[in-house]
Amino acid sequence: MKKRKASLILLLSLVLSMTSVLTACQSGDDSGNKATASKDKPVSLVLTLPTFSTVPKDIAKVQEAMNEISRKEIGVEVQLQIIDSAAYNQQMILMLASGENLDIMSGLFTYSSAYQKGQLTELDDLLQQHGKGIIDTLGEEYINAIRINGVLYGLPNLRDFASGYGSFSMRKDILDKYKIDPATIKTAEDVENVFKVVHEKEPELTVVAPSSDSFLLQFRTFDGLGNDFGVLLNYGEKLEVVNLFKSDDYKNYLQMVRRWYQNGYISKDVTTTSEAVTPRVKAGSLFSYNTTWKPGSEQQESNMTGTPMVLVQTLDSFMPGSSVAAMPWTIPINSKHPEKTMEYLNLLYTNPDMMNLLAYGIEGDHYVGKEDGTIGFAEGVDSKNSGYNLNMTWLLPNEFITKVWEGNELSVWEDTRKFNDDAKKSAALGFTFDNAKVATEITAVQNVYDEYKKVLENGVVDPDKYLPEMNAKLDAAGIDVIIQEKQRQLDEWAAKK
Repeated sequence: MKKRKASLILLLSLVLSMTSVLTACQSGDDSGNKATASKDKPVSLVLTLPTFSTVPKDIAKVQEAMNEISRKEIGVEVQLQIIDSAAYNQQMILMLASGENLDIMSGLFTYSSAYQKGQLTELDDLLQQHGKGIIDTLGEEYINAIRINGVLYGLPNLRDFASGYGSFSMRKDILDKYKIDPATIKTAEDVENVFKVVHEKEPELTVVAPSSDSFLLQFRTFDGLGNDFGVLLNYGEKLEVVNLFKSDDYKNYLQMVRRWYQNGYISKDVTTTSEAVTPRVKAGSLFSYNTTWKPGSEQQESNMTGTPMVLVQTLDSFMPGSSVAAMPWTIPINSKHPEKTMEYLNLLYTNPDMMNLLAYGIEGDHYVGKEDGTIGFAEGVDSKNSGYNLNMTWLLPNEFITKVWEGNELSVWEDTRKFNDDAKKSAALGFTFDNAKVATEITAVQNVYDEYKKVLENGVVDPDKYLPEMNAKLDAAGIDVIIQEKQRQLDEWAAKK
């Protein structure tokens, strides 16, 4: 661009003048933030979380409604990035590695690897200075249960910490059609008999699908101690770390899913399909999928699928040692405003209006209050056409301050607290494995496991042939080194209790 000399001098003078003003404005101490914002302009943050349903089209509307509150309360606005669960982990890896602005991250799928790579901010001082409401809400016991080597890198979300394992979500219309009483389904054998009936009567349906990349995630009687490479069997009854993949429990599980696959209950494309289970139920092509039970989960699954669902549970309710740390909320080192980020998290944990917006959207548009005190879809809105239907309060910072969706008891959150209290608890509850010393072995073992996991744990291949092959490779990759390190850390942790 060509400018007159006088104009250029004037422009430079203005720039220098503005620089002086900004320097004066920013001369105050703000050591907790890597960047500061103008007094009149709110600090802008980025918040990411996965969704297991369709990415909502009304994110911008909900975001603005939340921002109206947070601007007034703490001078912060947020950009919501709600990402399909299938792509979430990879997208977080890229964002963290690139240094892209990222302030609040759901640690589901990402917590362990982000910690290992040094990508998470230490939270102790930030929490004490800017998160008093979080401390009062969670309590020291749950906060301490998520520490790694005594340091806090994430905040547990307040939810069901126990899980009703061995559970399956089944279409009620199919059960009713063939007069199958769900109350009679109590064991894995009972479930298999139901699969047999449905497959014979409805051959066009896929009978069952895993809700993740393997059925094992929701079908377990062991404490995986973070990564399943060294576990505590029998619901974590004893602090003895063993090799899961050489246990009778694992072998029996593989034989079970192998039968399902050979009998045609599991789709032939189970290892390659990327479509989530809930849209498949909505489309009428899937009868059931595995999940975990908790108070209110039946209504939750019905909302997600847009279809009345029935849940059956075949194993015990259990709280593994790492359950409190399973889906923490974190502040990545990418954050330019860690103090304001902690203030915003404090608002999420303590402000019901913020939580209800993030959980359910805008009252009157996405949901309305019901006469019985619950909430439900607004007129003309359902799960299929709603512009905002996350339906996963369990992932958010504090579901206990959200409203109750219709179909649930108004006492569902108190019932959930009791569910946590009554569940079996691992002897390693509160233990968090630090994988730093065996990171090389974990990578090697993970690579082997990834090679076999989907095909073995979904019944695609013969376990009698491929399980010994996998175990030989796991041994060579160093799984025993990981098991020994877990046992060492567990013994030290137990000695300090």
